[in-house]
Amino acid sequence: LTITLGGLGFFLNGCSSYFNTNLLIFSDASSIAFIPQGIILMFYGTVALILGLFLCLTIIWDVGFGYNDYNADQITVYRKGFP
Repeated sequence: LTITLGGLGFFLNGCSSYFNTNLLIFSDASSIAFIPQGIILMFYGTVALILGLFLCLTIIWDVGFGYNDYNADQITVYRKGFP
């Protein structure tokens, strides 16, 4: 959740510098030049949003869940992967 909110803040700040409007209430992006600061903010925001989505879906889908079963003649290792 923290990565997603931080990424959203970076992305909105980059968009604010592109459109020359203030999309965030708590900061003023009018002093940020779009090239190169705004582009970098939008890139980092996009990466953070994708990473946050990946982490949330990994938790929701319970990826990595599994068990090890040790019998006398057989060893079973089960792990749940991506759907």
